[in-house]
Amino acid sequence: MFSIRLASGKAVDLNVIKLSEIASQPFIYSLCIALLAAVERGLDIAKRTGWDGGYETWRLGQLNRVYTASGTAEDGPNTELDEFHEGIAPSVKLLYAALDRLLELDAFAAREIAYSWRNSSSPVFVRLWAALARDLRFASPEDVADFQLNSMDDLFWGIQYFPEIAELRARRFRDLSEFEQIAISDRIKNMPPRRVWPHMPPGEAFKREQQLAAVQELMRILAAEGRLDEGTKNWLDDKRSKVQASDTDAGLESGFPAATGVHRLQSDPDPQFDLLDGEGRLDALAIALTSPRISWDSDPAERAANWLRQPQSVEQILRDLESSKDPRRGSAPLWERLGWAHSPQSVGGDRDLAVEAERVLILLEAVPDDIIERAIEGLAQWLSSWERQVVVSKRGRVTWNRIWPYAVKATNARRSAEGQSDLSTSGSQVGDAAPMDLDTLNTPAGKLIGVFLAGCPRLVEGSRPFAAGTPLRLMRDLIIESNGRSKLIALYRLIETFAYFLNADRQWTKRTLVPPLLRPDDESRVLWRAVARRFQFVDVIKALGKEMLRRSTDLGISRESRQIFAMDLVIECLQSNLESRKPAIDVGAVQQMLRSVEDEVRANVAGVLTRFVNDVANAKKAAHSASEVFERAVFPFLKVIWPQESSLSTPGVSKAFAALPAASKEAFATAVDAVSRFLVPFDAWSMIDYGLYGDSEGRQKLLIVDDAVKARAFLKLLDKTIASGDRVVVPHQLGVALAHIQKLSLELNDLSSFRRLAALARR
Repeated sequence: MFSIRLASGKAVDLNVIKLSEIASQPFIYSLCIALLAAVERGLDIAKRTGWDGGYETWRLGQLNRVYTASGTAEDGPNTELDEFHEGIAPSVKLLYAALDRLLELDAFAAREIAYSWRNSSSPVFVRLWAALARDLRFASPEDVADFQLNSMDDLFWGIQYFPEIAELRARRFRDLSEFEQIAISDRIKNMPPRRVWPHMPPGEAFKREQQLAAVQELMRILAAEGRLDEGTKNWLDDKRSKVQASDTDAGLESGFPAATGVHRLQSDPDPQFDLLDGEGRLDALAIALTSPRISWDSDPAERAANWLRQPQSVEQILRDLESSKDPRRGSAPLWERLGWAHSPQSVGGDRDLAVEAERVLILLEAVPDDIIERAIEGLAQWLSSWERQVVVSKRGRVTWNRIWPYAVKATNARRSAEGQSDLSTSGSQVGDAAPMDLDTLNTPAGKLIGVFLAGCPRLVEGSRPFAAGTPLRLMRDLIIESNGRSKLIALYRLIETFAYFLNADRQWTKRTLVPPLLRPDDESRVLWRAVARRFQFVDVIKALGKEMLRRSTDLGISRESRQIFAMDLVIECLQSNLESRKPAIDVGAVQQMLRSVEDEVRANVAGVLTRFVNDVANAKKAAHSASEVFERAVFPFLKVIWPQESSLSTPGVSKAFAALPAASKEAFATAVDAVSRFLVPFDAWSMIDYGLYGDSEGRQKLLIVDDAVKARAFLKLLDKTIASGDRVVVPHQLGVALAHIQKLSLELNDLSSFRRLAALARR
């Protein structure tokens, strides 16, 4: 069984890209054409993966509105209606925004692109047309009236599928002629036909729904300040009296698709526990927490749990436990709930947290093992919440050692209960997304490992935190001796901090953490995701570099992880060049790895060179300028290690290298010469792609190009990366860049490359 849906990226924040401030008609027009192609391609993919082209948009990733719109949450701020929809919605909304901006700059061009959409067979384009038609510059009143009167019933009445059509009708109603208004009102008064709701059984209920739909549409028109004729007003008053008053108070967007809301559930604590104290309250809680639900509105266990979640209740329970004469010190359900409820955040700010944690640790000493085992989920959560206090307390470390076996048992049992005891299933994944079935943080074992890691001290010269007989050594040995699912989680968490353990205990790390990574099985692929969680440097590269080379091209590992490995190896080569030392990995093998990875990975690795120059040169107490970093580290890398084959020079790689000269600053011209053989045309939308847009430290970035040599190099960079043709993307501010080049070197005007780019800039 496969579940297929359309996926893209996240919605673009229009306030960030400031589309409304761009005044270049050619740029906006090109953007509209490109976005139109993207939407059409998305719809084509959806049809090939099962979408029938109909009104249902769930296969498209949902589309509540074709334009950016907000809805007010009950207990929170306004939320964009498609904020979490990553299918067709982001592209459609950006297409609408671009067309809306083009409508302001060139209404004829906007109508030329979108005017035929009113008759489109695609519901997405029909909705886009209706949204654009709200603007008088796009659609005349006659066009709106003709569309409303001749549209099919499904479109006219389907506010859940076509909310933009209902909104267009309401907002433009007052622009229509009296004859057209009466004609639309009559169509509404005729009410939705039977075929609009074919599955609703006939009868009085169906008639009420018909009347309600018609009343709401007329009320929508009134909400948009439209005027109804006298006959329609009388009809509306008569029908409103026959439906519920609350349903007729419709606003402009009443009944439209809305964002998923989150509603706060009010807790209902049982007040009877405030009237009890001591062992009486403990006994009452033990009974209530194990009681079955009586009815939908009566759940003693939930009401007892709600009472226990209150901070003052936790303090009362702790006092009851401390005063109890029963050596068992409470029931398993009580300790389970108490572990979740008692945290440093729930304790008053004036309390000593170390003393507060010690109170609970003293109580836990007397709790029998069977209660510990049954309350392990809550107790593991308690230890995790109080990890800072637990790891520095002798009693806390003893408690951790005692609870650990039960955490392992519970973690392993949880996996078996899910019917997936085979650990190899942890390596499963969908596409390039990281698998979600390895939970390293929220299991009891994962939480206790987090407590151990919190206790690992910062390393200083000569420190031996895991010397024989130390508490941390005992905890580490218990962790690594676990089995099953818990062992896999333990290895994952420890490998995440591989560099720390390598520096703290090199021999143990090589003996214990390296072999699981070398095994040719699915578990090792899971563990390599832990390596990819952080960037690794020279010490780790020395230990794992050869295997990282192999895993960089292992398609059984997610693309994101493979990309991180490739970046790690490239950064090590760059760093060794900068420090004038031998790399920790064979550079020939790195070159071959760069040949073997996918173009997307290679392009992202190419972008590392620019970030390396920026990060090293802009670091606090930087020892090298940007030009020095390029000349010492990046230039030799491009000359010796980066694959020289022209077949590997793709638009993605070219775009990544295009920003490197600007990052190199004084070495701008040298950098252009170094990357020129790898440059091919790509879709450059603005000077941002060249690192020369905007200001930096109060100075225009374009002023990095400050002499004739750099101007010639800049022209060469633009010429190699901007294609020719009628539909080519012209970068925003290309004209500004050419004017700057001309100012620095007038003789460049005569070059054919300058004239070609100048012609593009004038389009």
